[in-house]
Amino acid sequence: QVDGQLRCLGSVQQVKSLHGTGHEVPVKFKPVSEELRVFASREVEAIGLRMDYTDILERSTAIRALSLNPMLNGKLQRLQIAGGPFGQGAEQVPFGAFIDWWVLDGLVGRLQAFLAQQAGTSKVALVERHGLSARFRLPDLADPLALPRL
Repeated sequence: QVDGQLRCLGSVQQVKSLHGTGHEVPVKFKPVSEELRVFASREVEAIGLRMDYTDILERSTAIRALSLNPMLNGKLQRLQIAGGPFGQGAEQVPFGAFIDWWVLDGLVGRLQAFLAQQAGTSKVALVERHGLSARFRLPDLADPLALPRL
């Protein structure tokens, strides 16, 4: 910060060489299929959430159900942040939207694990996720020729 204003000191190339490491991978998923919705509904029923797609799910109900299973702690956290169905202060969501989020959350997690395995590092970061889109950051690869294989 300089004189109360945020400024970037240095040329674009200097800033990129100092802070611009790694690669970003944008991803757009296909809309959730009915088959995946049915599968996710069964998973969600197993933790005590049984509703019709058009019903309204309360934040407290979802949190209570996920809190009962320690293996779902990560999903419980993602449920309440930006990109999650109860992010940005939402108290209610259509159950169908929750199911779609459940499916996509699983796909994003599996893709992140795949990218980490292929890149040979656990440092693959999810930068953002909104709807059907996600963006991952990969660290600099030891072998730059490995990028096209990802």
